[in-house]
Amino acid sequence: SEAAPAEEMDELGRLQQQLREEQLKKLKAAEDIAALQAKAPPTNPLLRVRQQTQLDKLKRDEQKAEEECKRLQQLIDNGGIPLPTPAPGKKKKK
Repeated sequence: SEAAPAEEMDELGRLQQQLREEQLKKLKAAEDIAALQAKAPPTNPLLRVRQQTQLDKLKRDEQKAEEECKRLQQLIDNGGIPLPTPAPGKKKKK
C-alpha cells in the first residue's frame, strides 16, 4: 500500500529528527538550569550577576526549544506540510 511519496516521508523523517534534537536541547537546558539553581548564589556580586545572566540565557534557550518542539510537532501532525494561515470558513481542530 502506498502511504506517502518518498520525499514526503523524507521530510517527515527530517522533522522527527529535528524534533528529537530540540527535545534534547530543551532537556539539556532544563538540566543546566536545575544545576545552576541548586548551587548557592555566589557571594561576589559580579559572579552573581554572571550566574543570573547564564540562567536567563538558559531559560531563553529552553523556551526557544520548547516553541520549536511545538512547531515541529504540528508540522509532523500535518504530515510535514507547513501550516498555512487558516482560511476563513475552515473549521478549527479542537
